[in-house]
Amino acid sequence: MAVLGVSGLFATETDDYDPSRFFAFYHDATACLVHNGRTLAAIEEERLNRDKHTNRFPINAIRACLDASGTDARDISHVAYFFEEAYTDQDIAREALDDPGMPLVPSRTLLHQRITEATGVDLSDRPTSFLTHHETHAASAFYDSGMSSALIVVSDGNGERDGICVFAGDGDGIRLLHAYNRSNSLGHFYTAVTKYVGYKNFDEYKVMGLASFGDRSVYRKLFSELYAFGPDGNYALANDRVVKTLIEEVGPPRRHDDPITRVHKDLAAAAQEAVERIGLHVIEHWLRRTGLTDLCLAGGVAQNTTLNGKLLKLPGVRRVFIPPSPHDAGAALGAAMIIDRRLHGRVHDVFSPTAYLGAPLGDDEHIRARLDAWGDFITYERPEHLERDVAAALAGGTVIGWTQGRAEFGPRALGNRSILADPRPAENRDRVNLMIKQREDYRPFAPVVTAPDAATYFELDGAEADHSYMGFVVPVREEHRAGLGAITHVDGTARVQALREEQNPRLYRLLKEFEAVAGVPVLLNTSFNNHAEPIVQSVDDAVTSFLTTGLDLLVVGPYVVQRTDTPAEALAKSRLEIPRFCQVVRTVDRHGENQVIIRTSRPNRRTPVSAVLAELLREGGRISDLPLAADEREELVREVRRLWDNRLVVVSPS
Repeated sequence: MAVLGVSGLFATETDDYDPSRFFAFYHDATACLVHNGRTLAAIEEERLNRDKHTNRFPINAIRACLDASGTDARDISHVAYFFEEAYTDQDIAREALDDPGMPLVPSRTLLHQRITEATGVDLSDRPTSFLTHHETHAASAFYDSGMSSALIVVSDGNGERDGICVFAGDGDGIRLLHAYNRSNSLGHFYTAVTKYVGYKNFDEYKVMGLASFGDRSVYRKLFSELYAFGPDGNYALANDRVVKTLIEEVGPPRRHDDPITRVHKDLAAAAQEAVERIGLHVIEHWLRRTGLTDLCLAGGVAQNTTLNGKLLKLPGVRRVFIPPSPHDAGAALGAAMIIDRRLHGRVHDVFSPTAYLGAPLGDDEHIRARLDAWGDFITYERPEHLERDVAAALAGGTVIGWTQGRAEFGPRALGNRSILADPRPAENRDRVNLMIKQREDYRPFAPVVTAPDAATYFELDGAEADHSYMGFVVPVREEHRAGLGAITHVDGTARVQALREEQNPRLYRLLKEFEAVAGVPVLLNTSFNNHAEPIVQSVDDAVTSFLTTGLDLLVVGPYVVQRTDTPAEALAKSRLEIPRFCQVVRTVDRHGENQVIIRTSRPNRRTPVSAVLAELLREGGRISDLPLAADEREELVREVRRLWDNRLVVVSPS
């Protein structure tokens, strides 16, 4: 009998719950299955509905978890949700005040209704637990750490009442030591600065990368006047004054298409320093107070890998663990872990011996069938020596999309849904940033390295840590920085993934083959997606991303894929549809009539489209079926290609 853990809101594609109203809440919707001390599957809904950070109910993820684990829905014995019931009911009620047409149904009823929609089985008679949000985060870290006892610090935007919670974990479970009010949230502070610098929710990692280019001292005084330390690890942070202070003292906020200036870099650096100072103030106090030497972190702020790297140098810290999914997706897993521990106690040292807990790619026959379907766009072959051939291509400058097995759980690509490149030439960083990922040129890339060789290239001294999940920024050894130019950040650091052979044998073989031709068992490893989509999940996702980026080759399972030289003709013959999270709408105003694609989830952008394409998308047709002149057809193909690049149309091969 399995425990189903769930995060996310109760919106679907067809109901009345507008997910854009809850954009900052219930995000990263996820389903997890846990049984008798083991994680069977953990899948984020965004990977399946293709809506990044989606908060729609994880209907597809529940189905995928059941399929991936071979579990019958009738064998779900308990359901666990990642927030308290009263809090969730009140949140929905507050939103309903602004929308009298929105249905107001108890969250417990909604949860059971949605699970029934997903599974076809009524599970409303199963015990259902709504848990404290920060406790679910704490469980996701401690119960996968393998530690017998640890200090657990959870920091994010907020839980029900708190911005930071400190727990102690041991053989008896997890107990709360102290809670810091949500008004002092480090997550909200960092998000406020992120928006001021011209980014949006969930872009905090961009500010962290930008911080390395700035001077912390320039705005140190400005930020230091917004917080104060108290005794016993307490602090006060004036989040209500952050934006007002920045506008008054620095000027108007940056718009996303404005250039990034020295001011923005210095602000990012000073904000990062403030988060580090406050975080270390809290953590150091509770380490002293409890005498504990092992440390676990979870919550969105635990994705601040620069801060995490500094924890490795704290005196008296023996071990640090950060799970592969410290954000709200991990809270769904933590919720399931809590209930499973109540039922069975501690069965194994960890619930999740691997991070590859997502939906599978499919067997070789399935992969081949999907590649055949894209035959107008691609050709493929199955080389006898896959890893050797791919390593040679990488060493020769080829950038490759690499897709294998079950997807990773969490926001990091750990080698099953990755873009891989030679880590040596610094120009590869710019090439992957601008031509392939289509993102800011300052952002760093992570390396993956064979674990036995990791300390040769990276400074891993200090506290012991599991570097399997890219959770820590550490220095690249000075003698290797020039030779690893593509993965060494401007400050001489990298967010390293140290891979053990048993974790991912095929990727490990590729690293060793690359070492044989290039001299280093290291590769540049970044998530396989473009700027407009989540990490790829399926064969079709991988082919789509390959065809709409500057990738040179695609590897899917044992197959190596290349483009054909007739993409326009292939696109004209393909079936075009609207994505699940979009609508085609006719608008009429005093300036006339327009056709637009509207995202039904945040950001709610409106993208104009031609009347011909709007009608085609409504019907789900093909350009080749339309009676168009050659120049009209070419223009329509170009329009579709622009929208496809931004994932505003779905292209299905003929």
